[in-house]
Amino acid sequence: MRCHSSRLRQRGRNLDSDRRWARPGLVPEIKESYAPELNIVGVAVGGVAPGDYAAVVRHNNSGVYAGLISASFVGLATEYPEVQRVMRERVDLLGQFVMASKKVLCHPQGAILFPGFNYLGTFRGGAPLSLPEVRNAIADNSLGQQTPSVPIYFYHAQNDELIPIGGTDAAVEKYCREGAPSVTYVREFAAEHISGVISHLPGAFYWLKDRLDGVTATAGCTITSPVSTLTEPQFAQGLSDLLPPMAQALVGQAIGQQR
Repeated sequence: MRCHSSRLRQRGRNLDSDRRWARPGLVPEIKESYAPELNIVGVAVGGVAPGDYAAVVRHNNSGVYAGLISASFVGLATEYPEVQRVMRERVDLLGQFVMASKKVLCHPQGAILFPGFNYLGTFRGGAPLSLPEVRNAIADNSLGQQTPSVPIYFYHAQNDELIPIGGTDAAVEKYCREGAPSVTYVREFAAEHISGVISHLPGAFYWLKDRLDGVTATAGCTITSPVSTLTEPQFAQGLSDLLPPMAQALVGQAIGQQR
C-alpha cells in the first residue's frame, strides 16, 4: 500500500511531520483513519477501477482483457479467507487451473493469458458477484465509503475499453455531493485506457507539482470533458519535463534533487 510505504519512509528517515506528500493511487478515503500523521496534500489517479469493480468484471468477462478478472479474484482470495473458501468450493477444475496459473505470473503476463475466457461461468451455484463473501470483499475495496479530506485529481478516458467510466463518474458525483474540499476530474473523449496513460500524464504531473509547491487546490468540483488533452500547451511542456527523468530511471540513474 502506497500510504503504508510513505509512513515507513517518514518514520525510518526521521522526516519532518510537515513534509508534504503527493500520492498517485487510491489513498484519499483512508488517509484520516490509517495515516493521519502524513501531510498528504494531493492524490492523482486515473483509469479508476474501484469506482465499480463489479462493472469492470462484467465488462471484461469473455473479452480480450478477460485475464484481468482472474488476477482480481486471486488478489481478493489472498486478502480475504472467505473469498478463498468460495473459490475453492465453487470454481470448477478448469477455473481452478486458470486461477492457479495467475499466481505465478506478473501482472502484464497474467492479463494477456486466456483472452476471451468466461471466468464467471466457472463458478458453480450462482453468480459469483452476488455471493455475500465476494460482494463484501469488493465493497471493502471500493470508492465512495468516505469523503476525501485531501484534494484529488481524477482522469479517465470516456472510451476506456478496460474500465468503464461510469464508476468514476459515480464516485466523483458522490464526493461532490458530500462536500469534498477539492475534486478535479478530466474526462477525455479521444482516448482509451492505454493512450490515456500518456495523454493525462502532464495534467496529473503539474497538478501534483502545484500541491507540493504549496499552491492551494481549487475549491469545490471542477469537471471538464475535453476532446483531447494532446493539444493543450502543458502537454508538450510536460513531455519535455518528464521524459528525461523517466529515461534516467529506466537505466538506473538517480533522479530528483536528493541524488
